[in-house]
Amino acid sequence: IMKANGARARLSSTKWIEVEDSPKNCQGDIDIFYEQMWEYAADPRIEAIIPSGAWPWLETDTTRWTTFMDSNPQITMVASETLPIALDLMNKGYVDGLVGQLPYNMGQLSVDALWQLHNGEKINDFIPGTSFMEVLLFPLELPPAQVDYNYLGSIVILAYVLFAIL
Repeated sequence: IMKANGARARLSSTKWIEVEDSPKNCQGDIDIFYEQMWEYAADPRIEAIIPSGAWPWLETDTTRWTTFMDSNPQITMVASETLPIALDLMNKGYVDGLVGQLPYNMGQLSVDALWQLHNGEKINDFIPGTSFMEVLLFPLELPPAQVDYNYLGSIVILAYVLFAIL
């Protein structure tokens, strides 16, 4: 729920519109997750899906994910988590963007805190932040840049008038 609320807060100042039955709760069941994804993709109003869990990245066989994405090219997919399998799928064009914390960084902080407790050290009230990663998919070949060096625009008319007066 925290991830969904974070996405809502971030998107609140955009043209984004959330459908009325969102978010759905798959209760951590990967089969329910994919059923819900197919259900959303069948709705013509939905152009993007933001799964907020790591469910698809916990399976080593990515066939269900790639089949879903191949069958629904109209859906923009911005997924949470930056696990290696998600990065690999993104590099292959099966994810449009990834947003998440670095899981190994989170694990290291947890182990450090447990070690402090084991050694009888007091853990302060400060909750340390973890690194945050945002990965966007860009085409490997970008079109040539078109640069307009005419910075003056219509103000050039004023410049000519002032020059003539001088």
